[in-house]
Amino acid sequence: MPRVAPDAAVLADAHGPEAALIGAYTLAIASAKGSELARLTAERDLHRAHLARLGARSGIAGFTGDSIHERLRLSVAHLRSLAVSAVDGPDAAVLASIAASHEVMLRD
Repeated sequence: MPRVAPDAAVLADAHGPEAALIGAYTLAIASAKGSELARLTAERDLHRAHLARLGARSGIAGFTGDSIHERLRLSVAHLRSLAVSAVDGPDAAVLASIAASHEVMLRD
């Protein structure tokens, strides 16, 4: 029987919110222009990298209407909570790092 990583469920719990952010960015990019388009595209790509680092293969969740700002705000608290519940130090660090990245995006 294959061994399951101790934080597999914790990391998987972070996939949905990150994928939803990618969906929100993709929707915003569709109507963006100029420097806003460049910024949104760069941030979406960063979320794609986050999702890959969390072990997800790919995916974009459906967009439910929350703003990017609201999704980032909610994800910070969720990711911090997941980081605290992680058993493995490197997994906790990844989750905390992604939460910090989202916090910085909220300031922009």
